[in-house]
Amino acid sequence: MTLSRPARVARGALAAGTATFTALLSHLAGGGVIPGWLGIAVPLLLATMVCTLLTGRRVSIVRLGIGVGVSQVLFHFLFVLGTIAP
Repeated sequence: MTLSRPARVARGALAAGTATFTALLSHLAGGGVIPGWLGIAVPLLLATMVCTLLTGRRVSIVRLGIGVGVSQVLFHFLFVLGTIAP
C-alpha cells in the first residue's frame, strides 16, 4: 500500500501527536513539572518532521517505531523549555 503526500503527513502528525501525549502523561505521572507551551510545541514540531520523514511511501511499522522512539528522546530533553521553576 503506497501513501500520498497528505496521507504521509497525516500519519506522521498522528504518530508525533500520540508520542507527545504519551510522553507528557508519563512526564507528569513521574512527578515532573508541567512544561510551558514552548516545551510542548518545539518537540511536537520536531517530532512531526521526523515521523513524517520516516513514514515513507509504504507503510512500515519499523520506521514508524523509530520515529516515535526519536520523538520520545526529543521530549525527554526538550520538555524543560519554557518550564517555570517554583
